Amino acid sequence: MNQQPRFANVLKQAAQNAGWAIPLPSGHFCSISLMERHDTYMAQVAEISIDADNQIKVHSVVVVADLVQIVNLDTVETQLQSSASFDMSTALTGQITLEKGCIQQIDFVDYPVVRMNKMPKIDVTPVTSTKKLGGIGGSATALIGPALANAVFAATGKEGAQDAGDAGGHHLDHLLQSFELS
Repeated sequence: MNQQPRFANVLKQAAQNAGWAIPLPSGHFCSISLMERHDTYMAQVAEISIDADNQIKVHSVVVVADLVQIVNLDTVETQLQSSASFDMSTALTGQITLEKGCIQQIDFVDYPVVRMNKMPKIDVTPVTSTKKLGGIGGSATALIGPALANAVFAATGKEGAQDAGDAGGHHLDHLLQSFELS
């Protein structure tokens, strides 16, 4: 990390914002993911629990992004929150099926996204620096899945699962299959 100060900065800030040093409630697990894309450095922390039926509950997500200069703070925060929530939907419930070569899902009726009553708190911290100007957009969608998968591993010790699980819910087996861990 000494060679990558922007990575180190977003990692440290995300861990601090998520309260990484504070013990979690019993049955809660955290993980962090880190990436660079389009000269934007990002870290995300996901806190989860898994119930007796293997249903995953995401309690909170912390996002820190260093994109150098921020023109419209509201747009950046909204983009980071929506990217995290959409990819969370893909990881937890997303399933595309084909029949006779045609995709069966045509809208959000058939392809569920995380609903407001299931949406965790998503805390966003944009960071500015003096380095090369970065960008924001769909980049943040690549972070929540690995953070969730690593938190599930921390919770269960499972690197994979036997079955696809219940694609209609926040199910452990579906998440593991989504990331080709089964």
